[in-house]
Amino acid sequence: MADSTYIKQEPYIKPDPDAVSASPLDEDDLYEDAGDLEFFDPNSEQGAFGQAYLARVPKDLWDAWDSLPDDAEIEIGTMRQWDVVRPDGAVEHRFKMLLNSNRPEHQLMPKEYDLEMGKELARSTFVFSEEDLPGFKAKSKARNDAANAGIPARFLRPKNEKVEKKPFEKRGRWQPYYRKAIPKKTKIAARIQYELACKPVDNAESQAILQRKQSEALKPKHTLQIMGQRAANNVIQHGSAAAVEKFGSFIKTTAPMKATKPKKAENRSARMSEEQLLDGLMEAFRKYEYWKMSILKARFDQPEAFLRQTLEKIAVLNRSGIHANEWSLQEHMKSMASGATNETAPEEAAADDDDDEMVMEDVVPVLDFDGTITTKDTIGTIAEVGLHFQRQRGLDLSTAWRQILEDYNRDHVDHVSAYHPAADGRLVLSEELSYLRGLREVELRSVRRVERSGIFKDISRGELMKAGDASRQEGRVKLRDGFAKLMDTAKQNNWPVSVVSINWSRSFIKGVLSAYEIDVVANDIETDGSISGPEVLGPSGRETILTTCDDKLRALRALAARQGVDNAKGLVYFGDSTSDLECLLEARGVVVTSTPESSLMTTLTRLGYDVPRAQDCREGDKIVWTSAFHDVLQRYDIVQYHLLAIEDHLENTPLFLNFMLFGTAAFRGVRETAIMCYYRLAIYECKHTIYGRKMAYCKVQQDFLSGKRGLECTTKNVHSLQTLRLDSDCEKCRKLDELQLRTKQALKELREGREGSRDTAGSSMQDSLIDCSDDVTSDLGSSGAPTSDDTADISHDV
Repeated sequence: MADSTYIKQEPYIKPDPDAVSASPLDEDDLYEDAGDLEFFDPNSEQGAFGQAYLARVPKDLWDAWDSLPDDAEIEIGTMRQWDVVRPDGAVEHRFKMLLNSNRPEHQLMPKEYDLEMGKELARSTFVFSEEDLPGFKAKSKARNDAANAGIPARFLRPKNEKVEKKPFEKRGRWQPYYRKAIPKKTKIAARIQYELACKPVDNAESQAILQRKQSEALKPKHTLQIMGQRAANNVIQHGSAAAVEKFGSFIKTTAPMKATKPKKAENRSARMSEEQLLDGLMEAFRKYEYWKMSILKARFDQPEAFLRQTLEKIAVLNRSGIHANEWSLQEHMKSMASGATNETAPEEAAADDDDDEMVMEDVVPVLDFDGTITTKDTIGTIAEVGLHFQRQRGLDLSTAWRQILEDYNRDHVDHVSAYHPAADGRLVLSEELSYLRGLREVELRSVRRVERSGIFKDISRGELMKAGDASRQEGRVKLRDGFAKLMDTAKQNNWPVSVVSINWSRSFIKGVLSAYEIDVVANDIETDGSISGPEVLGPSGRETILTTCDDKLRALRALAARQGVDNAKGLVYFGDSTSDLECLLEARGVVVTSTPESSLMTTLTRLGYDVPRAQDCREGDKIVWTSAFHDVLQRYDIVQYHLLAIEDHLENTPLFLNFMLFGTAAFRGVRETAIMCYYRLAIYECKHTIYGRKMAYCKVQQDFLSGKRGLECTTKNVHSLQTLRLDSDCEKCRKLDELQLRTKQALKELREGREGSRDTAGSSMQDSLIDCSDDVTSDLGSSGAPTSDDTADISHDV
């Protein structure tokens, strides 16, 4: 028998390292054993295959769970499931989840959640996972044991694992090192039985957590912290105010100027912290149970928006009953204000500022453009300009523009329908502002569509400005009634007028308003067809684009800071849409609309704001509405009133003076046109002058006529928007003062005279009154004088 040679069977023969041919079999192919596909058994109801729930949890809860260790078994809560039989016999599954209150990540989260079922049977939804092929597990005993124990493979890697590199060969091609991926096998992890929506239960704990989150969101993100402060020294810095004052007249080039009196520092109230305001509000509710917003504003002197947001945390606005539009504490807060008087807080008397220095108050009108200055929106007009330019270049983009409009309307409708709560349920300012600010993404998507369409490509800003001027001259853009008068008044009083608009083209607005000097803050169109934001918010770009109400508020504050104007004192904002809501609440607001049923007026009414017409406003009204600018100019006296003499009217109007001798004499005219012309909310005025006309009730005037005030010639009205000081050395006031003095002397003689009869004393006073009244009426230019019978009756009463 011939000897047979035994050859060991190998999977393959290891090739020579120097061989050029490739290996006939790759190493990974040895373990590529995917096995049979794994199918779901519908008859299996055990384990995770049929008991998995897909829940949509709030973002805050997901962030809290995301911080937990990945592979640790932690009990996060318990879940309860029960069935309820409906009246029709159907069974309804209900779920509830209770979080573990001992976990630190759950402390700032609501603990109870309702799990609302979406799709009752989500049988076609599966969850898949991957597992390593068994061949690769067998290569390493340690890795295989760890995999069987459920330990992830990444925990077996050394921390400082270094890769051994082969010696570099110049002839060889360099290849980067990479870790070989272990082949995976797809595996069914679970089958979804129910889809659930996780919503927190509306209870006291959830409301308190929600209020805390809202207060945290309202806190400023950036704060200023003074680390140290150096003491002032005697070194005069170059370019400072002290240097100008000390050495400004070192070289005299002109005649010396008369030194002017330094302006008196304004007494402006400081912004209170939220804690201080809450303490003050609680102290107020301990005195009276009901408070009006106007009284609270006068008491705390804080911006209305800040005051209202703080007030909503502890009080509610009564919308009906005898205390309608009045604030009272919430039910759970009333126990902290026991002993309060069950009535409305009375109006506090304003401080007497008669002795203060009277200066002309600055007024800074800031206006929206579309629908406020103009009678309608101008975005369509700007688009027509772009389409006209592109049509001249042979491009018809009208179809693209119509598609942009359709997409914008669809996005807006989707946002409104998907937002919760709906419009009827948004009864507080914070909810409405959250809804309006959420429209930013809708507006930005529309801006991107306009940029991609190329409607404004290759159009310069100069051409857009010319197009705006031509649109106004041709009547395609119409300005609202009274705007020209407002601009003339602003020019006479040196008021800086500004425009803050979310319009796409600042150049187009400048062209429409080219006849006036106006600072325009708005977006603008670049030559490449893109839209950029205003420079007042920083470097012009996409981040500064004005789209929503909070963007306009940032622009208004930046504009006020640049002009050095106090938002609460100097600014008067005019707007017409809900994008102007925050600006109207920041300054003194004027809603420009043709009807009180507009969207902005409806929103303000729903939020509890009382917005009267400009002609019917009262003291303390911060927001009014009007359909034309001249109504506001007449009512609020934002223009400087030029007092016109009415001597021709008085020539035919007899003036009779009645003297009421009660402590301080007061003088009352029979004809109201001949009394003082103290305008309500208007001006400084001589209370005895015969110029102007009486327009409305004025408390200061009534105090003077009833004798509660003295005979000073000028008095400051604390509600005035601007002031006008007259010469205090008034001839007619001097005559009236002399008459008062002579009358007092006559009374003194009557009281001290012990001789003579009562008739003699009466006739003496009668003669004195006749003489002084003749002098006054002759000086006043009146056609008549008091008769002896009238003065005799007065003296007899005395």
